[in-house]
Amino acid sequence: MSIFRNILTKSTSQLKTFSRLSTQVRKCSNISESSLPDKGQDELIDFEVSTKEMKYVERLMPQLTVPEVPKHSSYPTPSGWVPPREEALSLPYQVRRTKNHMLPVYHEQTHQNRHCVHIRKVEGDIWALEAALKEHLQQLYPEKQLASQVHEVARSIRIKGHYIHDVADFLISKGF
Repeated sequence: MSIFRNILTKSTSQLKTFSRLSTQVRKCSNISESSLPDKGQDELIDFEVSTKEMKYVERLMPQLTVPEVPKHSSYPTPSGWVPPREEALSLPYQVRRTKNHMLPVYHEQTHQNRHCVHIRKVEGDIWALEAALKEHLQQLYPEKQLASQVHEVARSIRIKGHYIHDVADFLISKGF
């Protein structure tokens, strides 16, 4: 019986504390804007705009533009990187590079065994790119049946299978 009495007294003391706090909140919420003193335009607080510290802030902000493509003596570089070519602009579709000038081709693995190639940043006729990719992969792997998904709003294509190197080589051969 003493245990219940102990719990009951603790809960009632907490309830009293809560009711006191809620009363204070109600008193504060009753203050209206009309009861506050009226300050005119002349009585507003003055402030100073300082640009001296802005150089420290700008250093932390991300760059707004993509840096220029780096110049190398020969291509492909030792890492395999190749710059985009001008001839790719004549195609009905474009695959834009990332801000680090890399191809936006990614390998996705879900459920431990499902592999997909995800191509992002597709502009223009996305269906023509999907058809060209399927045709290219069908020539490389005639025995396999290819499944792909085109997401027009997100401007991306997913191809089921582990074809990341083949897709990247296709895009580089097209000039992207």
